[in-house]
Amino acid sequence: SGQAADHVLGQPGFTTQEPATSRTGMFRPYGIAVGAGKMAVTDFGNSRVLIYDPIPMDGEASPVAVLGQSDFERSERACSENGMISPSGVTITPLGKLIVADTFNHRVLIWNEVPTVSNTAPHLILGQSAPDKCMYNDLDQNGLPDVDEESGRDVASASTFGAPSDVWSDDTRLVVADVANHRVLIWNRFPT
Repeated sequence: SGQAADHVLGQPGFTTQEPATSRTGMFRPYGIAVGAGKMAVTDFGNSRVLIYDPIPMDGEASPVAVLGQSDFERSERACSENGMISPSGVTITPLGKLIVADTFNHRVLIWNEVPTVSNTAPHLILGQSAPDKCMYNDLDQNGLPDVDEESGRDVASASTFGAPSDVWSDDTRLVVADVANHRVLIWNRFPT
């Protein structure tokens, strides 16, 4: 217990703790995934995912790509094909797919391989009917809004999310922690 870390990423040293929007800075990193020789970090406060290739072995490593932003100096919250709002969970599957819980866009983003080029669009978006739709429980199984007649609130369905926070997959199954809907969703066959 109590052993010190060997290196630090996101800060210039072990004793600094300032949020930063830069190539090597971070603002509230939430999730880490390692696989396919790469590492992905969800930078929640900067609404982005940082991609390291290869996996960092020291504090001098810099990410090779950023997802969710057009460059390393930006931190805009965006509902768009390439935008994100506070991603939290991330996983890299055994076959090298990258899956991100885009928490406050209420969707899950999937790349068929871990991108090494910044601003790469995902191959698949779950939870929304279009890349520019980012609403809580926005669509039903038919792609139509599902609203409770009495309360006027959007109703959860098998196709929607409310602030998904974490993801896992073994390339066959997909599991998503759907926080605001108080549930976990499971796909027995990976979505296409």
